[in-house]
Amino acid sequence: MACRRSQEACLDTAAFSALVRARPDAALEVLLAVCIEEPQHEDYSTRSMRECGVERWRSGDPPLFCRGPFLQFLRQAPEQGLSFVLRLVNFATRRFAGDESLTVAIGNESRAWFGDNRVFRWHHDWPLFSGAVIQCSLIGLARGNLGLQAGEEARPLFGCGHTRR
Repeated sequence: MACRRSQEACLDTAAFSALVRARPDAALEVLLAVCIEEPQHEDYSTRSMRECGVERWRSGDPPLFCRGPFLQFLRQAPEQGLSFVLRLVNFATRRFAGDESLTVAIGNESRAWFGDNRVFRWHHDWPLFSGAVIQCSLIGLARGNLGLQAGEEARPLFGCGHTRR
């Protein structure tokens, strides 16, 4: 279990923002460290709820785009912020779904994506027990990618050539 005080300092205060400004690559690693559980022993119990390997974050419920440092991280250091979301979600997906996958067809091409119908609903705040870190980061990503705060100008996001409006 990550040190609760370290997690609170990163997720519940403005301290993380200062680290992002000074050392965005280090901020990425620190945030992953406080969000991902330590390695666990195999659990052969018959739990009804699958686990995804993320630390419980008490202040993250109910999940909102403005909870935690995720949206601000994406805005201050887009490359590292996006890397954080991708690494966290990929890790959690593998822990939650194992080798389960869904085949998704886009145009004429089909591709297998790890996860199941529950994983693909995580951004809707369901059905993940203790998943507020994942849900808030995904909701923050969606907000940062789609929504603008009042008075913001449209600008390219994540260097992909698309412009927010």
